[in-house]
Amino acid sequence: MNLTVIKSYDQYKGVLQDAEQLVALDPAAGTKDADRLELLTVILEDFERRHFSMPSPDPIDAIEFRMAGRGCVKKTWFRCWEVAVVYLRYWHVNGH
Repeated sequence: MNLTVIKSYDQYKGVLQDAEQLVALDPAAGTKDADRLELLTVILEDFERRHFSMPSPDPIDAIEFRMAGRGCVKKTWFRCWEVAVVYLRYWHVNGH
């Protein structure tokens, strides 16, 4: 099981292909294939976190995006902001 940290995109593609093949096999828990798949997943996630990470959205931008998706226009922003405040309070109270 010669696994190492992924250092290039070509390595990433190869490891991803190996993981996809193991997923298709649907290995039973506790088998060598299942253990290998778990390790491949860990190193793939590490590479993706380092190279494909996306910054978290600004909370205000996220709220405005959500409002726009609900059809809120400037005339109705006050009501929409009331909903957003309730959402943010829920988010804060529930530890997110």
